[in-house]
Amino acid sequence: LKLKTGQKMPPRRAGAVDRVTRRVAREAQRGPRPTQPSDIWDQLLATTATASVHRGVLPAAWHLAPDGSPIDSGAYSFGAKRCGCPGKSCHCQRWFSDPMALLGWDSHRHRYFFGYMPLAMAVINAMPDQSSHPLLVSLALHPGNRNDAVAYPDLLVKTQALYAAEDPAIRITHMVGDAAFDANALWTFTRERGVVPAFAPPGPVEPAHISPAARAAGITLDDKNRPHCSADRNLIGLGQKRLGVTVYACPLRQRRHESCDSPCAKARQTVTVNDRGSRYAESGVPYGTPAWTTLYAERTGVERAFSLWTQDGIKRAHHRRPYLWLARLAMGAIVAHHQAWGRVAAA
Repeated sequence: LKLKTGQKMPPRRAGAVDRVTRRVAREAQRGPRPTQPSDIWDQLLATTATASVHRGVLPAAWHLAPDGSPIDSGAYSFGAKRCGCPGKSCHCQRWFSDPMALLGWDSHRHRYFFGYMPLAMAVINAMPDQSSHPLLVSLALHPGNRNDAVAYPDLLVKTQALYAAEDPAIRITHMVGDAAFDANALWTFTRERGVVPAFAPPGPVEPAHISPAARAAGITLDDKNRPHCSADRNLIGLGQKRLGVTVYACPLRQRRHESCDSPCAKARQTVTVNDRGSRYAESGVPYGTPAWTTLYAERTGVERAFSLWTQDGIKRAHHRRPYLWLARLAMGAIVAHHQAWGRVAAA
């Protein structure tokens, strides 16, 4: 698979984001998830981030930015041979020193890597009249091939549950993400969690529209981008053809509907509505407005938060176990909070 510079690797299976989002939403309604060994690091990071709020380093109303940062494993991606076959092209079983690591795509450096893809959320807004301190407040470690959009729903639910237990005054108001999170399911899921989404589109935004042939036949769109024929009858939705493109059909295609006295050129045919750009206007922060530009400019904070992992040598290790990487990344995020405390105290 050849990808362009900056292009994200799509999920391996079509519809994975929708299925994962629905499953996470169902599990969130059942209550707290079972305790896991990695919860100790989540709890330590949440306690430290709560202390940052109480010390006046972070605001209580958060603008969060989710993003992934690839990590190279110290293991060899092809494993080690355990057979006596000559050459390297045999299909015998191999021994892998880091079996949880997988091959992934680094869109920033335009390269494949073997390791892990941690997804983290950073607070990108600042206290009034103070400089910003982009600090990580939640993270989750995934194999290298895990798409950010697939890992996002579970991390959002976990983050909200963590800080609701730590301090109810802390709340997540906005979620600012790049084009990797631009999916209908994630927009809906984020709104249902009480958070305003601000995800960047991958290309130019167009208003909802239909084909010239449909317009010539008298098909019009209402304020909710649903098509109506010239006889003022609602067309029947058949589902999404692809992201942001919905297919509708003339009611005459179904026998249970009454006949039409003045059938148009689209009688018994389908009409495609491209309403992909409507969700950007319906967001709490409409795309292209000065408010959206100011909000999205804050997203560079998550890149600065990740840069500390590189500057402090957090990512230069050669661990071959995921729990070691999770502990190392969590401790690095906690140290960044303590460094911010020192900067605020010195100021």
